[in-house]
Amino acid sequence: MKKQSICLCKGLVLIVAGIIYAASVQAQDHTVGSIEKQYEHLASRWLEISDEIKVYQGLGKFCNDPGYQQNSINILESLHHYNAVVFDILNDPETDKYQDQKVFKNTIRDIEKFEETHETEKFIDFMDDNCTYLNELETNKANLLKQSQMYSFDGRIFILETLLYRFMRRIDKKVVSIDNNIHLIHPEHQIVPLKMLAKND
Repeated sequence: MKKQSICLCKGLVLIVAGIIYAASVQAQDHTVGSIEKQYEHLASRWLEISDEIKVYQGLGKFCNDPGYQQNSINILESLHHYNAVVFDILNDPETDKYQDQKVFKNTIRDIEKFEETHETEKFIDFMDDNCTYLNELETNKANLLKQSQMYSFDGRIFILETLLYRFMRRIDKKVVSIDNNIHLIHPEHQIVPLKMLAKND
């Protein structure tokens, strides 16, 4: 009986410790850890937000919840920050001997494309336009419900969600591609061959 209660207590301690650790990791967000882990964490967070924003209800949350809106922008800004760090590492003269590897060239290309076409300002402008449109839809909802096909309330939502999906999907694809390649960067911020990386993980 004593053994069972001791085991139960140990189990509870481990559960509590796990909860505290998870909470501390979540609170720290992406402030510590290797570039790979932080980018992976940010990419995962971004994809969650992106999936929400692609639909009408999620857009409404973004438009009407300043905290959620700022958090979304902060995550995108952090991705841009890590892109800059990775880009500098890959272009460092000391890593030139690895530059001929396809994965590094692809990562540099993806980062350049991401930075050219998916600036935070463009995202904010796009979302501002859609928030304005969402407010117009809500204001005119009673009249739009009387319309048919693409001019109806549901028709306009379908068009809006299609535009949201296409815009967000372009960002998602680049974020995922960079995330997949970025794991070739060592936690100590040095480019190393895959075999060495595998040993050090």
